[in-house]
Amino acid sequence: ELAKLLLQDAQLLLIDEPTNHLDLAAIEWLEDFMAGVSTAFVMVSHDRRFLDSVCTAVLELAGGVGEYYPGNYSQYVRLRGERRTRRLKEFEQQKTHIDHQEDFIRRYKAGQRAREARGRQKMLDRLDRVSAPVADRRPRLKFGYIPGPMITLKLTDLSVGRDTELLTLKAATIAPGDRIAIVGPNGCGKSTLLVTLAQELPPLDGKVTLGPRVIRKHYRQDLDRGDASLDGNTVIEELLREHPVGVDRGRTMLGSLLFTGDDVLKTVGSLSGGERARLWMGKLALDQTNFLLIDEPTNHLDIPAQEVLERALIAYQGAMVLVTHDRALIDAVATKTWAVENGGIREVLGGYTDLLRARDRERHAATLAAPPKRAAAKAQRKTASPAAEIKKLEKEIAAKEARLAEVLALLMDPRTFDDAEQGASLGIEHDDLEAEIASLYERWTVASGGE
Repeated sequence: ELAKLLLQDAQLLLIDEPTNHLDLAAIEWLEDFMAGVSTAFVMVSHDRRFLDSVCTAVLELAGGVGEYYPGNYSQYVRLRGERRTRRLKEFEQQKTHIDHQEDFIRRYKAGQRAREARGRQKMLDRLDRVSAPVADRRPRLKFGYIPGPMITLKLTDLSVGRDTELLTLKAATIAPGDRIAIVGPNGCGKSTLLVTLAQELPPLDGKVTLGPRVIRKHYRQDLDRGDASLDGNTVIEELLREHPVGVDRGRTMLGSLLFTGDDVLKTVGSLSGGERARLWMGKLALDQTNFLLIDEPTNHLDIPAQEVLERALIAYQGAMVLVTHDRALIDAVATKTWAVENGGIREVLGGYTDLLRARDRERHAATLAAPPKRAAAKAQRKTASPAAEIKKLEKEIAAKEARLAEVLALLMDPRTFDDAEQGASLGIEHDDLEAEIASLYERWTVASGGE
């Protein structure tokens, strides 16, 4: 759907949550694309890093009012704080003035200064009132914690998959305080690894060993496709179904998650994605745990709720493994990042920005170590017959281009993506073939005597 939209010859694009369900590579590609086009766009998004990269202005909707701010998301946050501070000061100054005038009017409206009091009343009636800044309604969240062992989880020679192997992990140890973010392309096995760590899916090979007294809880990204039999439960009934903490405490918990008044009597089936996510987070917070496994927790959450979740995850004292495409959340929370690369796990200390820095350092080192392409091509031309080399290259180019045509035809067929793993594999092969063909053409140009 996004590709269809971006290929239109439009002067204005209207886009709602474009980064939902995209992996990090696709989000970063979309950022580069949108930053480089002259098309105007109006976009709804809760992805803070994405908004920082592509937006030139922000329209905030709050309290039934829209307010315009120039700049990207970070600049909006700064300007909003300054604007609210200024408005609060203006509101308080005007309120002091109004209180003083009203006190004078009450005291003298029936005495010798009644005429002056009536004059002041008329001035108050004509006064443009300054509204108090709208206060954000933010949920409050704190995850329950119970002390556990020094080692939460040990992995040994792990092979993860459902029918076929998706990734391997030689060895790893997870301890209290570890907050591990798993990143990688869609279909690479991130959620499957999380389910395996939760011991809800047996590994294809190797061992997952939980420490003694470990109490784990798994938050699934498919919560909005849960058991339909629960859709008739009210919010308060669903919260108390597995957590009999009493109606009063249940209402207090739901109030902290912005379910107020009759909201607690809504049925689960009628909840929006964001409301359902907040309810499931509340259920998770009522559990006393020391190991959380969380899959895409920011899906459906607005930015204030994301920031509340972020602080709650940072404050959690147990171990945590987190699958997310939210780069701002990873950088704020993660003590380690596990990147799924070439069927294995690469561990980097820190968040997503630290992973990018490590990759940049490796690319820079590889560039310095590699001989210049043109010099290597000329050296190859000296050791082989030019005519034979050209013929060989043309044969290779023809074979690669024929395979590229086959891959393109498969990628254009929607049935290909019935198998997510096959679709991802073909996408990778397509990119590799294009790079190989470009390299072969460069070699062909050098062999033919071109520059």
